Amino acid sequence: MHLIFVVSVAILASGVMGIQELYGGCFEDRKVGLCKAAFPRYYFDFNSKKCEFFIYGGCDGTGNNFLTMEECEEKCAGIRKNELADPVDGI
Repeated sequence: MHLIFVVSVAILASGVMGIQELYGGCFEDRKVGLCKAAFPRYYFDFNSKKCEFFIYGGCDGTGNNFLTMEECEEKCAGIRKNELADPVDGI
């Protein structure tokens, strides 16, 4: 029974890691950073499933920091289309 639990956790963890690798920073929080610059950037808001504008300070950012709206939308498109919640159509 313990072995089944361990194998199940390993499979689940590998799936989550695969999703994080695929979508990169899309799951990370937006972070303005501690520096005082004002770079226009875009981040993926997981709650609204949209890319949003923000001002990046220039340091201590996360992977959820894109130069253009198009780059953000391209990287996070699968999440926007809700592919994570419904990966198989017609079932």
